[in-house]
Amino acid sequence: MIAEAIADAHDEEEEAMGFTGMIQQKVSCPFAARIAGEEVWIPGFVEGEGNDLMALCERNGREHRVPLQAIEWAGKPPKGSGWIEAYRLWRRRL
Repeated sequence: MIAEAIADAHDEEEEAMGFTGMIQQKVSCPFAARIAGEEVWIPGFVEGEGNDLMALCERNGREHRVPLQAIEWAGKPPKGSGWIEAYRLWRRRL
C-alpha cells in the first residue's frame, strides 16, 4: 500500500499528498473512533501542516482536526482502514 500511495512522488510532501488522496478515496466515512479516550465521529480527512494528514472529528456538535495518528478504532475499523495503518507506518519511517 505504501508503494502504491507514493509511486509517483518526488519528495515527502508529494508522498503525503499521495496518501491523502488514497485515504480520502479508500476509507469509508463516516465512522466512530476514539481520541484520547473520547468517542468521536470521523466524517473525513484533510491535509494538515507539513506532511500531516488530519482526521476531521465531530463531538458534541463541534468539529476538530487531529493528526491521523491520534485516532483509535472504536469497535470495528472502517472499510479501507488498512490505508490508515499504511500511512501510520510511513509516518514512523520519516
